Amino acid sequence: MHAIRRVVHHLTWPALALVLALGLLAGAAVDGSAAPLRQADDAVTGIVFADTNRNGLFDADETGVADVPVSNGLDVVLTDAEGRYTLPVRVDTVYFITKPPGFMVPVDEDNVPQFYYVHYPQG
Repeated sequence: MHAIRRVVHHLTWPALALVLALGLLAGAAVDGSAAPLRQADDAVTGIVFADTNRNGLFDADETGVADVPVSNGLDVVLTDAEGRYTLPVRVDTVYFITKPPGFMVPVDEDNVPQFYYVHYPQG
């Protein structure tokens, strides 16, 4: 069994974040998230939200961002009114968002963009 993974990507001011929960445990909740994310069967569910305090976490006072394209490179979905999305889990896949207008791409300490997640369950 693979453990649930949680990856948070946030964009710089104004901030946007992508929370992505991946794994193969049906119905497992992601620990530590303000809004529990769940995976059912071979689907991943996440949320894109305005990270107004730029802490990389989905806090109770933050809101989801609607109509943001999220993709696994094959399927593309738009986030709903609350910023939530569901995509099929595929082996060796990159999950990513398309930056909406008015937001900037976040970078880590090495200036690597933080708007995607690479899913390699077999290593």
